[in-house]
Amino acid sequence: MNRIKMALSLTILICMCACSSKPNVETARAVSGQISNALSSQDLGKLKASMTDDVLLIRDAGPDLSGRDAVAAKYAAAFKNNGYDVVFSSISLEAAGEVVIDHGKITASLKTASGKGPELASGQYFHVLRLQRDGNWGLWRGTWKYAPPVAEASCCTGVQIGDSCVAEPASGGCPADHPIRVLKP
Repeated sequence: MNRIKMALSLTILICMCACSSKPNVETARAVSGQISNALSSQDLGKLKASMTDDVLLIRDAGPDLSGRDAVAAKYAAAFKNNGYDVVFSSISLEAAGEVVIDHGKITASLKTASGKGPELASGQYFHVLRLQRDGNWGLWRGTWKYAPPVAEASCCTGVQIGDSCVAEPASGGCPADHPIRVLKP
């Protein structure tokens, strides 16, 4: 009888340990908040920490960014000219095997270094989060889509100061003073 109690107790203990070591899926939701806080505070360290090394970020406001360092480099350049106030608001969160899918709304405002703005934008995000080796969730795949779509592309092939081109415009017939759409988050 004691052996049965001992075996049963050991089985329950093993189960409790195994169950408590499973990652909390709800904590994955916090990653989207960490990303919006990092963008708003212009903190590249926090931005990189919220993403996996092999992150793929697809934005309608510019080219796809592949890898944590590519994301950081893009936003380091953007932070020199722009101020962001970004909020990611999760609508749904669900586990899907080894990943968690977080879908929600984006609201953002952008102010350029030249003082223009704020320009308001809203849209949706779709994040696929993956548990990293350190036990934290990180953005592995993501899309940020604004409505109406915004463009990062400009006519300027030279230096951009504020919203103006100070060099020769690119081919395509854009005038040198063509307003330049600056990077949206």
